[in-house]
Amino acid sequence: MSAVGGMFVGRRDRRTVDPRRGVCLGRPVHARPEPLERASPGVDRAAGTVGGGPMARDDRAGPHLPGVENRLDGRAGTVVQTGVIRGDVHIHAERTAAPVPRQLPMGTRRFTGRTAESAWLDAVVADASPLPALAVVSGTAGVGKTALVVAWAHRVVDAFPDGQLYVDLRGYGPEQPVPAHAALAGFLRALDETGSESDTTLEDRAARYRTAVSGRRLLIVLDNAASEEQVRPLLPGASSSVVVVTSRQPLTGLAVQYAAKLLSVGRLPAHDAVELLEKSLGERVSREREAAASLARRCTGLPLALRIAAEHAADRPTLPLTALAAELDDERTRLDVLDSGDDPRSAVRTVFSWSYHRLGDADSGLFRALGLHPGYGVDAYAAAALMGIGTDTGHGAGTGHRTAVALLMRLARAQMIAESAPGRFDIHDLLRVYARELGEALDDDTARQASLCRLFDYYLHTADRADRVLNRHRYRMPLDGVPSPGPRIDDYGDALSWLDEERRNLVALCRLDRPELDGRRWQLAYVLRGYFFLTKRWDDWIETHSLALAACRRSGDRGAEATTHNNLGRAMLERGRHDEAAEHYACALRLYEEVGDRHGLSDMLANRAVMLRGQGKYAEALRDNHRALDFYRQEADARKIAITLRAIALNELGLGRFADAVRHVEEALDGFLDLDLHQEAAKGFSTLGLVLHRAGEDDRAQEAYLRALDVARRCGSTYEEARALHRLGAVAAARHDTEAARCHWTQALALYQGLGTAKADRVAADLATLDR
Repeated sequence: MSAVGGMFVGRRDRRTVDPRRGVCLGRPVHARPEPLERASPGVDRAAGTVGGGPMARDDRAGPHLPGVENRLDGRAGTVVQTGVIRGDVHIHAERTAAPVPRQLPMGTRRFTGRTAESAWLDAVVADASPLPALAVVSGTAGVGKTALVVAWAHRVVDAFPDGQLYVDLRGYGPEQPVPAHAALAGFLRALDETGSESDTTLEDRAARYRTAVSGRRLLIVLDNAASEEQVRPLLPGASSSVVVVTSRQPLTGLAVQYAAKLLSVGRLPAHDAVELLEKSLGERVSREREAAASLARRCTGLPLALRIAAEHAADRPTLPLTALAAELDDERTRLDVLDSGDDPRSAVRTVFSWSYHRLGDADSGLFRALGLHPGYGVDAYAAAALMGIGTDTGHGAGTGHRTAVALLMRLARAQMIAESAPGRFDIHDLLRVYARELGEALDDDTARQASLCRLFDYYLHTADRADRVLNRHRYRMPLDGVPSPGPRIDDYGDALSWLDEERRNLVALCRLDRPELDGRRWQLAYVLRGYFFLTKRWDDWIETHSLALAACRRSGDRGAEATTHNNLGRAMLERGRHDEAAEHYACALRLYEEVGDRHGLSDMLANRAVMLRGQGKYAEALRDNHRALDFYRQEADARKIAITLRAIALNELGLGRFADAVRHVEEALDGFLDLDLHQEAAKGFSTLGLVLHRAGEDDRAQEAYLRALDVARRCGSTYEEARALHRLGAVAAARHDTEAARCHWTQALALYQGLGTAKADRVAADLATLDR
C-alpha cells in the first residue's frame, strides 16, 4: 500500500476499511466509523483528484452514526481509503491486460506420422463455436497419445489467441491421480483468478473456472485422464474453446453426455515406424533397411518401444541393427531389452503395469490367460474356454459367452486389448508377452495348463465342426479333449468364414511344442487338411503336418504317424515336390502295413496314384486306383468311390481311352452330386471337359467347363474357378477366338497368382502365345 496525494492506495486487495484512521486492516473493524459522504466507484488508474483539488483530512466531520460500518469488498485495480470526502473521486489508470497462459509442454522431437489423426483434430477445432468442442484421444499404453496431441497443439497455437491450458492428470503412472479440485486451482492461477483457494467445494471452484474462461478462445489439454469423473469439472461452459482429453480409456461417457468426439490411436504402420527409427538413427537405418523393418516389427509399431530401441541403438553405434533385432526375438527377455533404465515412464513393462493394476480380479485373470493365446484375434468363445466359463450346452451365445464378452469389453476399454472387428479382439505382441510374464509369475502351472488344453479343445472341435460342413462324408477319427461352446456353423459359408478367420490361430496352435498336446496337434492338422486342400494353402498344409509328424513320433502313435505321412505326401505332390512325396508315401505304406490299417493303406494308394499319373505312369497309377476302389466299395464309402472313379478317368485319358474315361467321370459326377460335394463336382466337370476337349468334342467340353465354373464360384473354390477359366480359354483358342481366350486366361492368371501356385506360369505362357 502506498500514499498518493494524501490518499492510501492499495492494489488488488480485499480488506475491511476504517475511514476514521485512514488504514486498511486485515480483519473486520468493530469500532464505530463515520461514513463516507460520497465516493465515486469508478477506478481508472492515473493521477487522482478529489473535488477538483488536493484531498485533505477534515477533522470537523460529523458525529459517528451508530451501526454504520464502511467496507470495501471485492476485486479492484486500485483501492482508495480516506476519511470524509467532499466532492467526487476521479482516479485514472491504464487497464491491465488479462494474462495469456502458455502451458503446453515441450513436444517430442522427431515426431513421425499421424497425418490422419492430426487432420481429425483440425476438424475438431472447426467445430468449436458457439459451444466448446470436446475430443477424447484414447489408445493403449505407449502408443503416443500425448506426443500426438502436444505436437498438434503447438502447430495450432495461433488459433487460440487467449492461450493454452495444460494439465497432466496422472490417471496412469506412479503418482496418485490429480484431483479435479487441484487441477482447477492451477488453471485459475494461470488465468490470474485469485482467491480460488477460498472456494471450499469443487462446485464453487468449477463455477469460478467456467466464468473465467467464458468468452475466451482457449485450447485446453487434459492429458492422461483416469475417468470421466476426473474430467467433467474441467470442462468450460459457453465459449469457443477446444478441449482435448487423452486417456487409456475411451471415456465414452463424455460422448454420451457432451457429444464428445472419440479418436482411438493405433500403433504406427510399418513405414512410419521405420521412419521414426530413421529420424533417430539416420544413415544406419538407410544402410540396414530390412533390419530396421524387423526391429519395428519386434516393437509392434509402438512408439514408446521404438524410441527405447532407437536409444539403445544410439548408445551402441557399432552394433548392427540386425543384432538388436535378434535381442528382441526372445520373448522371455524382450521387455527387459525395452527398458531405458531408471526412468519408469520410459520402460515398457512399467508403463503397461500402470494399466494392469487398475483392472479388477476377473479382468486381470483373463488378461493373464490371454498370454496363452496365439495372439491372432480372440473371440468370446475362446476367452470363455480359457477361463473355464464355457459350461453352456449347445452352440451360440450362452451365459459363459455373455460373461466373456463383458470381460473382453472391459479389457478393451482399459486399452489392454483392441476390438479389431465386432466381437473380435487383438492383443499386440508386447502386451501378450507381458500377460504371459504375469501368468507365469502369478498363476498356478496346473491351472495354466488346463486353460491351454481347454483353449486347444475349443479350436480343435470347432474346426472339426466346420470341416464336417465343408467335407461331408469324409472319414473321421475320434478327437482328444472335450468340446466347448462355439459359434453357430450352419452352412458352407459359415464354415469357410470361421476357418478363414481363425486360420492363423489354428496353425499357431500346431506350433505349441508341448508333449501333453501332441495328440491334439496331429489331430488338428488332420482336421485342417480338407480346408487346406479346398483353399490351396500349401504352405500351411506342409507346416502343420510337418509339426504333426514330430508330435506323432514323440508320442509313439504309429497309426497317426502313417496318416500324417500320407497327407503330407499329398501336400508335397501338390507343391510339385515329387521326390519328397514319394518318401512320405513309402513311409505311410510301411506304417499302415505295420499297424494293419487297410483304410489308411487304401488312402495312401489313391494318393500315390496321383503322383504316378504326374510322372506319366498311367498303367501303374490305374493299378493303385483299382486296389483302393475295391476297398472303398467293400466299405461302401460313396465319397471315396466317386473320387477314385474320377482319378481312374484321368489315367484312362492319359492312355487314350476316351470312352472309358467319360463313363467313369460321369459315374463319379453322379456320386458327387448325390452327396452335395460341390468342390469335388466342380473338379469332376473340369475333368469331363478335359476328356471331351481331347476327344475333339469342344461344344460339350465348353458346356462342362461352364458347369465347373458355376459350381466352383458357388462353393467358393478359387482354384477350381481358375482351372475352369484356364480350360475355357483353351477351347476358345482352339476355335481361334482370341478375344475370348484372352479374357478367360487373364482372369485365370489373376486367380492363380492370388493363390501363389505355379499354375500361373502356365497360364502366362498361354497368354503369350496370343501375341505371336
